[in-house]
Amino acid sequence: MKSLYFAILLALLLVAGDKPKEDSTAAERQKLAGEWKVVAAEMYGKALGEKEIAVEKIVFESNRVTLQEKGKKSQAVTYLLAPQLSPRGIELVTIHDDQKRYWRGIYELDDSGLKLCLPMVQRGKEDDPSRPESFDTKGKPHLLLKAQRERAP
Repeated sequence: MKSLYFAILLALLLVAGDKPKEDSTAAERQKLAGEWKVVAAEMYGKALGEKEIAVEKIVFESNRVTLQEKGKKSQAVTYLLAPQLSPRGIELVTIHDDQKRYWRGIYELDDSGLKLCLPMVQRGKEDDPSRPESFDTKGKPHLLLKAQRERAP
């Protein structure tokens, strides 16, 4: 009988232990929600000129994000957050040929705005690109987007 009580207590503790992660993810989604105007970008440590920046807006809605490109039809994709990582992690989930692919990046959200850093991948070589470890793009095939909030939900 004692082992039954112990098992129930252990199960309750495990379930209760997952709640803060869910709460922190929900809180992060709420902070990200809305439209963000891309104000700067860089790759390989070099700032991109206005004409070179393809993404003009980042829109977060619920569990979907859209990277709106200039003059192109945009597609929303599902995103997952890992706010417990340092720096915080984000995964864009795309489906290509009926297979899920994960574009692993990092983000930072503070009073100055949003920074989103994603690895660049070549077409046909999308297999599991590594998550950037920092926002430093020097010598790395990473795209760093800096954005300001344009509209909250």
